[in-house]
Amino acid sequence: MQLAATTFSKDSNGIPFAQLDRGLTFAQFAELNLGDKPDQVHETQIWKMASILFDDVDDKSIPATDLFMRLYYRDRIRKDELSAFLEQLVLADVEKDVRAATSPEEVAVAYLSGHRVEDACGVLLEGGDYRLASVLPLIGGDVRTRGEMHKQLAKWRQDGALAEISIPIRAMYELLSGNTNYSEGVEFPMEDVTPAFYISERFGLDWKRTFGLRLWYDIFEDEKLEEAVRRYTQDMKESHNLKNLQRPIPWYQEPGVDHSKLAHQKDPNFTPTDILWELLSLHSKDSMTLENVLHPRNISASPIDYRISWQLKSMFVEKQVREFADPAVAERLTVEYAWQLEVQGQWEWAVFALLHLRDVKW
Repeated sequence: MQLAATTFSKDSNGIPFAQLDRGLTFAQFAELNLGDKPDQVHETQIWKMASILFDDVDDKSIPATDLFMRLYYRDRIRKDELSAFLEQLVLADVEKDVRAATSPEEVAVAYLSGHRVEDACGVLLEGGDYRLASVLPLIGGDVRTRGEMHKQLAKWRQDGALAEISIPIRAMYELLSGNTNYSEGVEFPMEDVTPAFYISERFGLDWKRTFGLRLWYDIFEDEKLEEAVRRYTQDMKESHNLKNLQRPIPWYQEPGVDHSKLAHQKDPNFTPTDILWELLSLHSKDSMTLENVLHPRNISASPIDYRISWQLKSMFVEKQVREFADPAVAERLTVEYAWQLEVQGQWEWAVFALLHLRDVKW
C-alpha cells in the first residue's frame, strides 16, 4: 500500500528518490487486515491510535461557522474517538476483573475502569445499593457535583465514618469527586484508622485504564485531551513507587505474555514505553520530537525490527506532522531498515527503503 502511494523522481544530480503521497492516511493502514496474532493486533492498534490523533478530522457535519467553535468541536471529536478506542482496548481486562470480583461494589469499580457507567449502576441496583446507584450517573460531572462529593468524603473523614466504608465504595466516591489517583486515609485516632490507597494500585489497573480514569472522570467536558495527558504524566512523575501507578509498558511486557525471549534483549540505556502512550504524548506536546518515540523496542520485542518505526517515520515526516531533532537519526533509521530487509533476502524492498534517503552522504 505504501509503495502504491509513492512517486519516484530524480534530483538535480539525476539521483532517484521516493516521495510518499501526503494524502495517504493512518486510517488506511488501520483498515488493513493484518491478522490476529498479538503483534499484529497491536500494530492495528498503533495505526488506529495514530489515525485518531493525527489524521484530519472530518468536520463537514460541524454546524459552527466560528473558527474557535470549529476547533473546539474538532478537539471534541478526537477526544470522543479516543474514548471509544480506549473502551475497546481495555474491554477484555474489564471483563476479567468483573469475573474475579467478590462484591457488587468491586464489580461496579471494574465496570467504571472501562467507562461502562450504565453497567456499574445496574450491578449496584441489583445489589441493593440504591443511593450509590442513583448518584453514579453524575460521574465526570460539573464542578458543583464534584465539590459535593469531595465534601462528603471530607465529612466522613472528620466524623470517623470513613473506616466503616468499604474500599470500593470509597473509590467510587473519589471518582465522583473527580479524584482518579490517590485516596487519603485516616491515621488517628486508632478507632477511626483506615488506609490510604492509590486507585490504580488497589484495583490492579494498567496504564490504559488508569489514563482512562483521567480522561473520563477527571478532566471536564470542555477540556482538551492534552490536559488528561498532562495530568497523567504528572501522576507518573509524582508516583513514589511504580506499583502505585504502572508506567506505560509495551504490549510484549504485559502479564500473560511469554517474557523468556526478552532476557537477552534488555538495554540498560533505554527503558521501552508503549508506543500508544508515546503517540498520545507526541500529539499533546508540540516540542516533542520523534527520536525516542519511534525506538523499535517501544513497538516490538526485537531491538532490530525497524519496519513499523520506519513506516511511522515516513508518515510523520512526509505529512509534516512532526520531525526528528536530528535529521541524521531519520536517515539512520532508513539505513537500518534497509539492512534488515537485505539480511532477510528482500533486496528489492531494501532499495525501496533507501530511495527515501535525503542526504547524499548516506
